[in-house]
Amino acid sequence: MKTTRLFIASSNELEADRKAFREYLSVLNEHLNKKGIHLELKQWEYLPDQLSDQSKQDEYNAVLQECELMVCLFHTKAGKYTQEEFFMALNSFKERGKPRIFVYKKNCADGEQEEQSLADFIDKLNRERQFPRAYNDFEHLKNLFRDQLDLLEGNGFLSDPNTRMLSIPRALSQSIPKLDPNELIGRTEDLKELRTMLRDNKQVALVNGLGGIGKTTLAQAYVGKHWTDYQHIAWISMNSDQPELDFTTDPTLLKNLGINAEGMDLNALFSEVLNQMKRLGSATNLLVLDNAGPSLESIKNQLPQQPRWHVLVTSREELEGFSLKPLDFLSPDEAFSLFTKHAPHSPLSEEEIKNLIESVDYHTLTIEILAKSVRVHHYTYETLRSALAENARTRVKTGHSQQQKIEAVTSYLCSIFKLHDLQPDERWLLRQFICLPPNFQPYELLVQLINPAASEREAIFSETLDSLVKKGWLIREDKDDAYKMHRIIGEVVKTQAFPELEDVLPLIESVRALLYIDDTKDNPVEKFEWAEYGESVLEALSSKRNPKIADSKELMELMDALGLVFRELGQYQKAKKLTTDTLDCSLRINGEEHSDTARFQSNLAIVLQELGEFQEAKILLHKALKSYESNFGENHPSTAISYSNLATVLQNLGEYEEAKILLQKALKSDESNFGENHPSTAISYGNLAGVLQDLGDLQHALNYAQKALTIFTQTLPEGHPYIDIMKKRIINIQSQLK
Repeated sequence: MKTTRLFIASSNELEADRKAFREYLSVLNEHLNKKGIHLELKQWEYLPDQLSDQSKQDEYNAVLQECELMVCLFHTKAGKYTQEEFFMALNSFKERGKPRIFVYKKNCADGEQEEQSLADFIDKLNRERQFPRAYNDFEHLKNLFRDQLDLLEGNGFLSDPNTRMLSIPRALSQSIPKLDPNELIGRTEDLKELRTMLRDNKQVALVNGLGGIGKTTLAQAYVGKHWTDYQHIAWISMNSDQPELDFTTDPTLLKNLGINAEGMDLNALFSEVLNQMKRLGSATNLLVLDNAGPSLESIKNQLPQQPRWHVLVTSREELEGFSLKPLDFLSPDEAFSLFTKHAPHSPLSEEEIKNLIESVDYHTLTIEILAKSVRVHHYTYETLRSALAENARTRVKTGHSQQQKIEAVTSYLCSIFKLHDLQPDERWLLRQFICLPPNFQPYELLVQLINPAASEREAIFSETLDSLVKKGWLIREDKDDAYKMHRIIGEVVKTQAFPELEDVLPLIESVRALLYIDDTKDNPVEKFEWAEYGESVLEALSSKRNPKIADSKELMELMDALGLVFRELGQYQKAKKLTTDTLDCSLRINGEEHSDTARFQSNLAIVLQELGEFQEAKILLHKALKSYESNFGENHPSTAISYSNLATVLQNLGEYEEAKILLQKALKSDESNFGENHPSTAISYGNLAGVLQDLGDLQHALNYAQKALTIFTQTLPEGHPYIDIMKKRIINIQSQLK
């Protein structure tokens, strides 16, 4: 027989009601005993007098904590000890789920006056969401209590728990998406670690990682592998930011826990769900909380505890108070196996599959979607490569989407990663990251590139980075304090929050400055490492996404600087494409007569020379020179550079005399503007030496070359290519003189 202990607390003024309650329980037990239920009354008048030296109230409180039920009766006042008993019971209920508390207030008769102590106490009760039920006389109280008792009996609260457990199924919730662990790819060790954390270390395990990396799949496989190891299993999808709502919306869970939700508010129902879970037998149970958010932290201490419950949480966020189990990406080989599992007869070659899975940064969910899309739509490799940018149609199901069909790949990913949940500073920082290469960037370099001070965000920069890592939007490499954005996240951010020009102006300028080659002091080799940063910015801000940004002066300057770096790298076709786009952009923005247009005409011509397209270069340089002379005059440094550029093309075309005249003009301008010992002047000396050598004036050529080398050696950094070029020219001239 199951004995349930009941404690009654009230002041002396309700002594008659307490006595009647005791007599009523004797009658009630005759009925309940036949069902294997017995109510044992604990009442202060009947506790022994001789127990210890503690105060009587301490002993009453100790007895109270052992009870499963408590009835509090009030009439015109709330005595000190009765209040103490109530709050001790309430704290015990919050910590241990018992006793259940029922509060009743007897209505006042004519002439009776309520004391202030009662009003103050009822105010405290209301703040604790405890609302007393009013009664007129004991017969009324008896009926109210019996209604509550019937609910408890219906919920199985009064029954023997071991008998009750036999009627409750293992699957407590409506849907528990377990997975055969043999179907899981590359997560064997992760499953073992989870088992150790839950069973041996008795931890609440939080599987943490990027959205779509396989957290839910791992939890499903854990359930599948250990299905028979647990007496009861509940799976709760945390779909809202209210854990109370998520715990109480599954009718199957409520039914299996024996809960009648009628008339209960959300908080009361939530407490009832947790309490009933905590009462489930003595064997081990499993609670899976899938896709939890930070709101789970608020109820962490209310969750069922070890050892009777293993609690497994999945979240893309690092939640406080849980034992972290980070989930890493699949290896390239595992990702390849995942693709071929879902597309066993794919028309793609092995190399194409490897390139494809690398292009999505080994993101588990995206690989599954693309593989199944191949199977359904017979997509080609080229179509799959552009699937994210083009939001390709899929119409497939995945374990992540369960019964929902994914209409289009990027739209579905956007439904997983929702930027509207982020703060404005967090969205701003993500917009910076989509412009950076998708690899780890050290913190100091991020500060240099993004320049948060220019956006007045210097004070919050590091904490915003940390927040995005904890929320699963960025990945941190702790060893080097470096950060990256996953390629899939980048595509989602581009779709949902494409940056405005002002968002990324400091970044564009930082990258342009790192790419810019100053011939008078920079070694071009040192610029090569920044080429990928320039390409990444341009790709992120492509005209397809925002034509307004693509036609901005800032991006035009970046394209030009990157084009000239590619020219130094010997990647002339890339350089031609970029410098051509730059010139086209300037013609649209500035027109043909603008000095910037002239500069970009010159830069394109320099690249065309490397490709042997001298006539095309000559036409552009004549246009540029005309513009410079018109805008600045013949003695301006920019005009001097234009003289030199055109002379170089003429020299390649064999027009040496005309080239000589132009180079003499350039030298005269440089000597006037910079003096004889400036690197710019030295460049003119070297250029003139070259054309004089072609004309056979070897001695003058040697003199100019030697002057140029002396200045270069004194003003340029060691190893600068101009020094080596001039040394070779001098040796060549000297050999001709012999």
